[in-house]
Amino acid sequence: MHTFIKITDKICEYISYISMVVIAFIMFFNVICVIGRYTDNNITGGVEITQVTLSALIFSSWAYVQTQHGHIHVTMFLSKMPMKVRFALFTITSVLTTVTLAFATVAVFQEMVALITTKHTATGNLLIPYWPFYLIEGVSLAMFSVVLLRDAIRSAQAIVNEDIAKEVEAFWV
Repeated sequence: MHTFIKITDKICEYISYISMVVIAFIMFFNVICVIGRYTDNNITGGVEITQVTLSALIFSSWAYVQTQHGHIHVTMFLSKMPMKVRFALFTITSVLTTVTLAFATVAVFQEMVALITTKHTATGNLLIPYWPFYLIEGVSLAMFSVVLLRDAIRSAQAIVNEDIAKEVEAFWV
């Protein structure tokens, strides 16, 4: 399991580089757009460019944040329960979250295929194709689902293993 965790963490780190590049691009691009407004050099489709790149920014960071245990866990009531009950409930909610995200991942890929097969495949002004951004979203959500599943498995192991329980509980705030 430790090897699988290391591999998924590394993949998520590489995917997070997309969000880093996109945030820098959006910042510089928006500065250029604002300067362009005052110098009569308006950039056509600035909102479209920001809109499609923003989706890549958001989705590509989620899996990495999960590997760093940066998402909020509301464990106020769990900490008052016995260990086995605590991790059983946490495992159930983790599995439900994983299943929900897996459905969202499938939906993103289905939407990407639907966009490719129809005529509405690009933005209105600049004709930027949507499918590459849906691909980034789908791959990012798929990795997020894998990381959530991995964490759900660790939570299930924590029900019977006190060392793993301490490790999992260390990330609860």
